[in-house]
Amino acid sequence: MNATISQPMITESISGQMLDYTHIDEFKTSVEEIALLMSRTPVNGGHQLIHNPYTLAHHALWVQRYILMNTGNPYTAMQAMLYRAHEVYSGSYPSPVRHLSYLREQISFLESQVQSIVYESLGIEKPAEGVRDLLDKTTLVAQAMEAKRFSPSRSYSHILTEIPADADAIEWDHNTSYQVFCDFMQTFEILAAAVATWERDQ
Repeated sequence: MNATISQPMITESISGQMLDYTHIDEFKTSVEEIALLMSRTPVNGGHQLIHNPYTLAHHALWVQRYILMNTGNPYTAMQAMLYRAHEVYSGSYPSPVRHLSYLREQISFLESQVQSIVYESLGIEKPAEGVRDLLDKTTLVAQAMEAKRFSPSRSYSHILTEIPADADAIEWDHNTSYQVFCDFMQTFEILAAAVATWERDQ
């Protein structure tokens, strides 16, 4: 074999764009691409006792409902929908892997770069520190609920000691990949329209 092997720093996105991880700031994405990729990416690496995988898109829809219920702010709900969108480009790492001391800084840096591109591409501001804290906590609630529903042990104590009572009030979706893609797109459009009205009324 005479082929020259180089470092694979470039990947082709589903839209046909070349994503160069050494110049990631040049990449642009769209809500359609994000929705499609999130609807195909299972949470927790697919370790779920269900036939149809529960995906990042399902997760995003649940999180935005919880945020909207607790804040009434459609803009924050939009930010919440996209909070884990970077994973379709940077990879979806289990939390224990993300927190390994020799990987944590590199993974965090890459995720932050990609997430900035996601928000910038869609004209949405990155969450401020207080909002990030809220989204981080809500992500943990969602992950605990997912473990309770889909893991073999049904245990969530490794994520949270207790799930907030209001989490059970949030509707769960477990549609097919195509249907959750459609639901994601429709919800994003509804939130965008609500943001315009909400900002006008402030």
